[in-house]
Amino acid sequence: MELLQQQMNPDARAIETLGQELWRRRRGDRSRLVLTLASSAVTFPANDSAIDDRLDFDLFAGITLSEVREWLGKALAAFPITIHAITNSTIELDGDRATGKTLVNNPMVIPQEDGGQHQFTVWAWYIDELVRTDDGWRIAKRFEQQVFVESAPPAGHEIPK
Repeated sequence: MELLQQQMNPDARAIETLGQELWRRRRGDRSRLVLTLASSAVTFPANDSAIDDRLDFDLFAGITLSEVREWLGKALAAFPITIHAITNSTIELDGDRATGKTLVNNPMVIPQEDGGQHQFTVWAWYIDELVRTDDGWRIAKRFEQQVFVESAPPAGHEIPK
C-alpha cells in the first residue's frame, strides 16, 4: 500500500484523501443523526433539544412544537409508566439535510380502579426530515405512521384532544 501511495501522482493522493475525509464525515454524520433520533425518544417532550423549533409534526396537523408539548403533557398524564423505544433507523444523507425512518415501540401502563394495571403497546414508524444547524442535527419534520396497537387502552379511557 505504501509503495502504491508513493507511485500515485499528487492529484490522485489528494482525491484519495478527500474521499477518505468525506467518508469519515458521512460516518460521523450518521452517528450524530442516530444520537439525535435516540435523544428525541428519551427526552421529548420535557427536553426537546433534538427537535428544531419549527418542527412540523404531521401527526398533529402541523401544530407548533409548544402546542405538541402541551398536548403530550395532557395525554401522557394518565400514564405513570411509558417507554419510548426506537430502533432500526435507516438514514439517507443529502448534504446538510437527511431523511430517516425509525421503528417505535411504545408500551404504556395505566392504573385501574381495582388497583391493577393495564398495559398496551403502540408500534409505529417515525418518518423524519432532519437538518444540520449550528447546534448540530435537528428533527425538522416528523410523521408518525402507526403500524398497530397491541391490546388497546382500557374501555372508557379517552386521550385529550
